[in-house]
Amino acid sequence: MASMSQLTMAMVTLYSGDPKRIQHFMKVYAFAKMIAEEEQLGAKQREIVEAAALVHDIGIHAAEKKYRSAAGEYQEIEGPPIARAMLMALEFSPALINRVCDMVAH
Repeated sequence: MASMSQLTMAMVTLYSGDPKRIQHFMKVYAFAKMIAEEEQLGAKQREIVEAAALVHDIGIHAAEKKYRSAAGEYQEIEGPPIARAMLMALEFSPALINRVCDMVAH
């Protein structure tokens, strides 16, 4: 079973050399986790929210490389395949993977 710690480490590895972006997704993750807890989401919903927070900008490097832009519209194109590969490699559930990738795409 995959964990948020494993996903966090995978994201830190992916973003190695880019501390600004690591700090950003960690901040987003911390706020998302707090909000999910305060809203008393169920465990599965909380896991989806936390995973989506960690990978929400996962396509930014690919967008910058391919389009020379970090614009959201390009991240929405490039991000889901990268997120899907990472989440699958960490063996998250197909339902979580599909939902998180949909969130990254929108």
